[in-house]
Amino acid sequence: MSQNFQSRFVSILTSPPFLFLVLALAIMGWCLLPGQLFALDSPLALNKDIAGYFWGTSDGASGSFAATYNSAPIAFVLSLFEYVMPAWAVEKCWLVLLLWLCGYGAFRLPFLEGFGRYFAGVFYVVNPVVYLRFVSGGWGVLAVYAVTPFLVSEFVKLLESPRQRYAVNVALLLTSIGILQIHGVPLAFMLLTCIFIGRLLFLREYMKKTFMMLSISGALFVCLNLFWITRFLEAGGGAPANMPLQEMNYFAVSSALEALSLRGFWCSQPYIDISDLIPFGWILFVPLLCLVIFGAFSMVKSDRSRWLGIGVVALAVLSGLLAIGPRVDFISGFIRFLWENVSVYRAFRDSYKFVGLLALAYAFLGAYGLQSLLKILHATFDTETSRRLSFRIVGVIALILPVLYTLPLFGLWGQMPSTTYPADWTKVRAMMDEDKSDFNVLVLPWHMYLEFPWLENRSKRLANPASNFFTQPTLTGDNLEIEGSSSNSSNPVSAYIEAVLKQGDEVRDMGKLIAPLNARYIVLFKAADIKTYDYLASQKDLERVFDGPTVALYRNSYPTARAYTVNTVARLKNLADCKRVFSAKKPLENLFVLDSTQTQELPPTLSQHKSSELPKIQIETPANYRIETQEEGYLVFSLAQRTNRNGWELNGKQPIAMNLGMAPTFSADAGIGSIKFSRFYSRELWMYCIAALGLVACAAIYRRGR
Repeated sequence: MSQNFQSRFVSILTSPPFLFLVLALAIMGWCLLPGQLFALDSPLALNKDIAGYFWGTSDGASGSFAATYNSAPIAFVLSLFEYVMPAWAVEKCWLVLLLWLCGYGAFRLPFLEGFGRYFAGVFYVVNPVVYLRFVSGGWGVLAVYAVTPFLVSEFVKLLESPRQRYAVNVALLLTSIGILQIHGVPLAFMLLTCIFIGRLLFLREYMKKTFMMLSISGALFVCLNLFWITRFLEAGGGAPANMPLQEMNYFAVSSALEALSLRGFWCSQPYIDISDLIPFGWILFVPLLCLVIFGAFSMVKSDRSRWLGIGVVALAVLSGLLAIGPRVDFISGFIRFLWENVSVYRAFRDSYKFVGLLALAYAFLGAYGLQSLLKILHATFDTETSRRLSFRIVGVIALILPVLYTLPLFGLWGQMPSTTYPADWTKVRAMMDEDKSDFNVLVLPWHMYLEFPWLENRSKRLANPASNFFTQPTLTGDNLEIEGSSSNSSNPVSAYIEAVLKQGDEVRDMGKLIAPLNARYIVLFKAADIKTYDYLASQKDLERVFDGPTVALYRNSYPTARAYTVNTVARLKNLADCKRVFSAKKPLENLFVLDSTQTQELPPTLSQHKSSELPKIQIETPANYRIETQEEGYLVFSLAQRTNRNGWELNGKQPIAMNLGMAPTFSADAGIGSIKFSRFYSRELWMYCIAALGLVACAAIYRRGR
């Protein structure tokens, strides 16, 4: 019994899953210490607006954060673990899981064996792509990268042995990629297309059955994901539609050579590079590249693996060209054509995303090259001892090379220590939580990214984390502010706030100006260009209720409300005219329509009587509000910043206007009514039913396939 237990224990310790878990923990290193990890994009890695996603009320598919909009289900699952462990521990378990998936997924790639498998796993998890995504907080992209090898393995099985269970696996893996980050879907289809063409060119066995299984897989994928596919289709170009050409150059890889060596991330300057630790450290990539080239030739020459080798080589060439395209003259014209004519391509303004596929091709071909080299050595040496010695020497060197080439990955070399939010942030949150009314919070400085002095990171630049930290809906900057580029945010709330903030020192009644936003509080982080907001202290309708070392809190003394009724209409030429008009007209007693957006003629005055009572509003669900009005008139319904403004109805009636271009306004009668997001009941529920049927079909087909 004891020997049995010992042998089992040893087999577990030496099993590939355990070894790659150890590697993942070694990579995390000091990052495993208690406290949260703050990286450039980490606050945007998961969509924490779970209710807005499931009810369909969020504008995520068309907003600035569309890339990670679909990750709400992942955020929901992780939030359940927060009931039994701290949030920072859940986050780190998630990161360990992603690193483990990278290594073990690549280990299981087809046609690999022996040392080749271990090389693929080590190289795929220990390379600059993983390092740069990890240290910059691109954890959504890293998650897609981690799942991709599993998709390759199941797709190859489907092509070689067309069976129903493989079709289901491919559909589920594609679904998981779509949920982790929307960018992963076109990248996955690009990968699968290259592999499929390789199969079609060289091996056409079972193609009739293969097409049938691919059709099943495609149908299941559509059923499972139709609910979010329709949201993105409805959004059209969304955020990419507003991206100017300057962004293509700004987010391009730093140079073609660096990208081909898996480096060259557009914002890698603040982070430690291997050349900072080892002079000419990039030379370490040369033997790895030689192994990749040798593997490509070996794979293409093999009768058994030729078709897959062609597909992987094609993937390497295509992803490499797309990655370096903006930086290379002979292809930059074509890349510019794509940018100007294919709005979806603009979602890949960060051309380094294609380098992830290049890393997969390198890991696969390099692993095949290593095992081919070991076979040559096996045939060269006469004795078993010399063979084993040569195997170990070459294998160990091959495994060490990626580690040396990506040394900064381990523990992130102290660049991102575990930390916590400042104590005064927690105090401000507690103060606002004591206010049980329904309100929004305006967060300043108005930037999407800020430099936070309290961060202990090497790079103190961080995406605004307010929406994740505070309980109430926040109004935060969503413009990238790239030099030479105007705001690319299409959000009407953002447009209004930017128009107000442009008044700067001229404003003396900021509380009145932000009242239509239902902004009862202003949170001012002491970061970035805080000096430009000194005028807040002199506002006659703002009260500074807290002033800490890193944050200040202002309360708006001007009345705010989620919904209010008005009976007069005022027209504005543009949002910049608000300050002048508000000086004569009270913001919560008039409907303000923009000449550029309002086409329907409205009576200038409905009634001379104006009740002093605000409507009583009760949130029943995020898609349904019960409201009681005291009089007839125009009912203005103020929504949070990242809420879909299309699809709301009052007692089945569509809005007749948009107050200040951002708040649905209805013609209302006195009495009790209901404001509903009708699209949830007319469409979203049906889409969820289709997804549920898709899951049932997956289970039934998989069971039948077994």
